[in-house]
Amino acid sequence: MTLLSGCMLSAKSADHNHPPQSFANYAEEVFRRQNHATSQVMMLSVDELDDKDALEELLSAEKSMHNACEDLNAYAESQNDANTSLLLRARAAKSIEQCNLATKTLETLLEDLDLAAVTSKPPSP
Repeated sequence: MTLLSGCMLSAKSADHNHPPQSFANYAEEVFRRQNHATSQVMMLSVDELDDKDALEELLSAEKSMHNACEDLNAYAESQNDANTSLLLRARAAKSIEQCNLATKTLETLLEDLDLAAVTSKPPSP
């Protein structure tokens, strides 16, 4: 099931690398990645968050991602509504690159945290 099937806008994305026919696929990919990153943050254990500075940076990045992806999320949620406005579609298209960049930032922090957890674990006997 394509979540953002109606996201075929005549405008290209902000970086002009996505023609209109591929925008829906790109938007859905970014939407899924930001949801996955949010799930990863929610599943972190207390042990993985013992570094207060890393925790603050992670939570700040998550908040930035949610802010950047607000229009895309609103558009995705409205897909079941037959009255999805063109304005909402346009805002989603305009914000997709910022959402993608913010998602990449959070993904990188999560990867770094995962690598730090692996390298700080004592070797198995």
